[in-house]
Amino acid sequence: ISTTHGGEAHAIAAARAVLRENQTRDVLGRHRALVASVAAGMKGAVSAHGLDKVLEVHASPWRIVTQPRDAEGRLSAALRTLLMQEMIGRGVLFQGIFLPCYAHTDADVVQIIRAFDASCAVYGEALERGVGELLVGQPVRPVFRKYNGCAQACPSTPCPLEERCRGVQ
Repeated sequence: ISTTHGGEAHAIAAARAVLRENQTRDVLGRHRALVASVAAGMKGAVSAHGLDKVLEVHASPWRIVTQPRDAEGRLSAALRTLLMQEMIGRGVLFQGIFLPCYAHTDADVVQIIRAFDASCAVYGEALERGVGELLVGQPVRPVFRKYNGCAQACPSTPCPLEERCRGVQ
């Protein structure tokens, strides 16, 4: 008796169940409808809060990506962090990207849109008062960066602090 492939039995069973669901239900249609609903709600919230120039919502048929920008139009790690903080605080795991799954319900869509709307209000407040007053903790930093030892979030790319952070003169 060989158990070389014994560990894969559960994965094969799961794959078969997923294929069966895709054959018997309109999984892709539901997926596209979820993206369309959430994207429309997010775009509506952005417009309602006057954030059209600083908070972009990009939707494809399979996912939504947000691009938080500061008042000057630069991508902002601090505002991205604030948006994540506010969404998570409202019960929605959010990293700036929405990837739906078949298990998402209409109630989930409502919760996501309500959380995003409330988060947009805080985003607008951050643009007026400064993000530092509203942000809990440090802004997110890219995982893949040339020098991970730098203790500060880079204000731009390439980082003007690079030489100081590396200790190079």
